[in-house]
Amino acid sequence: MTSKSCSGISNVRENGDFTDFGILCGDERIDVHRVVISGRSPVLYRACTSRFSEATSRTYRIDDFPLAVVERMVEYMYTGNYSDPDESNTSGSDAEELPVLLLHTTMASLADKYDIEGLVALATKKYTEALKNDRDFEKFLDSVPEIYGMPAELSQPLRDAAVSKALGVQSSDS
Repeated sequence: MTSKSCSGISNVRENGDFTDFGILCGDERIDVHRVVISGRSPVLYRACTSRFSEATSRTYRIDDFPLAVVERMVEYMYTGNYSDPDESNTSGSDAEELPVLLLHTTMASLADKYDIEGLVALATKKYTEALKNDRDFEKFLDSVPEIYGMPAELSQPLRDAAVSKALGVQSSDS
């Protein structure tokens, strides 16, 4: 899909045109198109097409991830990318924004849970890039449990980046 096509589809969603499904997160509803989300996630495909309540109510609840992350998941489904916290103009989630490193590791975790192809790789790339510029060791440490909570085969590149960062900090402290 070309970037112009992605932009057009994303604009239709943002305007609320032809949306036919809602993702609920906390008190917020994100209106989406079933054809888009079901094409990006086998988990959401089953929710849209099954005989379970999600298919008839045309809503799916995600309460185990922060709104800022769920909004970025939807952004990724429509555009193939998601905004970093400083670039974001998302509605309402700015007050509960995650630190950048934790955002990227949480995006990878969400991508794994919903089997969203390409999102783990993108989140890993963004995490690795953010590590190069991050000077706040506490925020780095906050991202580590999320990495080690994911399956090792999925999170190995994140683990490698985290270990390299920790070793770099340790050697510069010596």
